[in-house]
Amino acid sequence: MPEEAGEVALDIVEALIATNRIEEACVLTEKVVKEFVKASLNNGAITALSYLRDLLPRSKEARRAVRYVRSYVEKLRTEPARLFVPLDDEK
Repeated sequence: MPEEAGEVALDIVEALIATNRIEEACVLTEKVVKEFVKASLNNGAITALSYLRDLLPRSKEARRAVRYVRSYVEKLRTEPARLFVPLDDEK
C-alpha cells in the first residue's frame, strides 16, 4: 500500500509543480522519501525519490523529472531489481 500512496503523491507533486508551488512539491517529496525509508521499501525507489527531492528546487524540467521517477517506481512492481538511472540532461 505505501507504494500506491507514493505514486499518488507523485501525481500531487506534479500538480503542485504545474501550479508553480515548487516549495510544497519539495515538502511532499521529502515526506514520501521518509515514508519509503520508514517502510523499508525498495532501495531503488528510495534512490529515485531522493534524486527527485534534490532535483526539484533547481530543475527547469521538474514535471518531466516527476514523470520519469513515477514511471520508474511503477516499473518496480514487475521488475524489483531494476536500477535507477538519472535523467541525461538535468537542468
